[in-house]
Amino acid sequence: MMKYQIKLFIAFFLLAFTTQLHAQKRLSLNYYAEDVLNKIGVTASQKEQIKTIRSELDTNLSETRNNTNLNSEEKATKDKQAYNNAFVKYNAILSSEQQKTVRRLLHEIQVENVKNGFATFHESAHFKKRMEVFKENPLATNGIVFLGNSITERGQWEMLFPNKPVFNRGIGGDNTYGVLARLDEVIASKPEKIFLMIGINDLGSRQWEIALILENYNKIVDKIRAGTPKSKLYVQSVLPLNDSLLKANTYKNKADTIIKLNKELQIIGKKKCAGFIDLYSVFHSGNHVLDAKYTKDGIHLLPEGYVVWKDFLEKNKYL
Repeated sequence: MMKYQIKLFIAFFLLAFTTQLHAQKRLSLNYYAEDVLNKIGVTASQKEQIKTIRSELDTNLSETRNNTNLNSEEKATKDKQAYNNAFVKYNAILSSEQQKTVRRLLHEIQVENVKNGFATFHESAHFKKRMEVFKENPLATNGIVFLGNSITERGQWEMLFPNKPVFNRGIGGDNTYGVLARLDEVIASKPEKIFLMIGINDLGSRQWEIALILENYNKIVDKIRAGTPKSKLYVQSVLPLNDSLLKANTYKNKADTIIKLNKELQIIGKKKCAGFIDLYSVFHSGNHVLDAKYTKDGIHLLPEGYVVWKDFLEKNKYL
C-alpha cells in the first residue's frame, strides 16, 4: 500500500514521508501523522473526523487500484479526484488559524525540497514522460519557448506558429516550484523569447497563498534574467476559471484570488520582464468567468481558444 501511495505523489495527501533520490531525501507532509496533527492543534473531535477522512481515502484508492476496468490514466484521474475531495473535507474541519499552520508547514517542506534540488510533482508518471520528450526534442538556440502547466502543454504551438522556432515546455499538473526546478534547460538554450504562464495549480490543487506564489515567481524571473539576460521574458496572466464546469472543488471560488494574483504578476512583468500579457481579459465572459465557448472542463482551453491566444499575441506584436 505504501509503495503504491508513493507512486501517487500527485496531490495534497501524500501518505509516504520520504523517497530516495541520489544522496538526498525528498520530504513530503503526512497530513495524518500524529505529530502533524499536534502541530496544527486539532481537537479530539477534529482528530476523529480526520481519521475517518483518511480511512475513506484509503478505501477509495484501494478500490481504484483494484478496478481492472480502468487504464492507468483513468486510475490517476480518479486518485487525484479522491485526494482533492479528501482535502476539501480535511480543510473544512480546520479553523482559519489551523489552515494557516498547515500552509506554513507545507511551505517549510517545499522550501527545503527546492534547496535540495527537488520540486513538487516531479515524480509523477506524466512529469517523467514529458521530461523524456524534452530530452528527445532539445531546445534550439534562440528559439521561442512556451513555459507552464497543462494549459501550455495542450497548445499546438508549433502548428499555430509554423514559421517560427517555437517549443512547448508545458507539463500538466506543474506549479511554480516545478518550473523553478526545471529552468536550466530553458536558460541554456538562450531563447529569443519566453512566454511564461504558471500558477493555477498553486492556487487550486495546492491551495497556496499568493505570497508564496509570488515568492516563487520572483525566483523564476530572477533566475531567467540572470542566466539569459538577452531573452525577452513575458509573464502571461493566469486565466479565469468557470466554476460551473469544474469537477475539482479545490479550484472553485478562486475568481477574486486570481484577480489579485494577476495584479501582482502585472507588476513583476512590467518591472522585471519584457512585459505582462493580459490574457485573463481576453478569455473571461464579462463576469470574471472563463467563457464556456472556450472550455469544456472550466480550466483548459479548446482548440479555438488557442487560436484566440495566438491572434492576440500576433496582433499586439509579441510574436
